[in-house]
Amino acid sequence: GVIWKDLVPITIDTEKLEHLFETRTTEVKTKDTKLDTSGKKEITILDPKRSNAINIGLTVLPPPRSIKTAILKMDNSIMN
Repeated sequence: GVIWKDLVPITIDTEKLEHLFETRTTEVKTKDTKLDTSGKKEITILDPKRSNAINIGLTVLPPPRSIKTAILKMDNSIMN
């Protein structure tokens, strides 16, 4: 037996869940603005250390389109 058979079914408000995890562009704060060699503004939002950590996380996690499905189906074969 597995633990999933003993759990009581619950309802999930998917709209609220998506709202909580959506990207909010108005909350993004810029850290630094530089002029590029071509005269365009270059905006740095993340410091290099944070950017590197995100890139590592993106390579380890499954594709974003399968994460939502895995959460909704409680499928631990896609994400543990």
